[in-house]
Amino acid sequence: MVANLPLTPAQERGLAAFESASERGVETPPQLMATTFAVQGALSGSALEAAAAALLDRHSALRVKIGRDPVQSASERARRLATFQRTGWLEPGLFVQEIIENVRPRLERVDLCSQEPVRHPQLIQEVVKEQFRRAFDIAKPPHMRVVWITLSATTHVVVVVVDHVVADRISVQIVARDL
Repeated sequence: MVANLPLTPAQERGLAAFESASERGVETPPQLMATTFAVQGALSGSALEAAAAALLDRHSALRVKIGRDPVQSASERARRLATFQRTGWLEPGLFVQEIIENVRPRLERVDLCSQEPVRHPQLIQEVVKEQFRRAFDIAKPPHMRVVWITLSATTHVVVVVVDHVVADRISVQIVARDL
């Protein structure tokens, strides 16, 4: 376990903007990224879960716990947030992260086998939209979900959802490739 690591400027800025909006009562949607891919042939849930677990082991950013800097006073934090709200300039150090070991993957299964194949594209879209409404808790890794959608015994769609605070578009593509 490695604790109290600084965040990147982009991570801090995104989290500060989210916290600032929350303090003002502004509801902001989760900032998530996803990729999907089709799998033809038999797919084993235990194999997919093992692949997701290996992925978490390789990519520590997916298993960080992010929180407020424990050594920073409440008044100093408030001052930094107020400066950010007023000027858009952010002094680093509002948040820290800790890499957590032995994080288990989140694997969700959606079985659409009983649905008419003509409805599959619409139902897949609904599943993906639902995933984008479900935020991750930055203090509780992992920051990745794998959704296994079964269309038939040999046709599947895998959706990988990642919190944008720990990954960008290229990172999500790498995660999907590694899975």
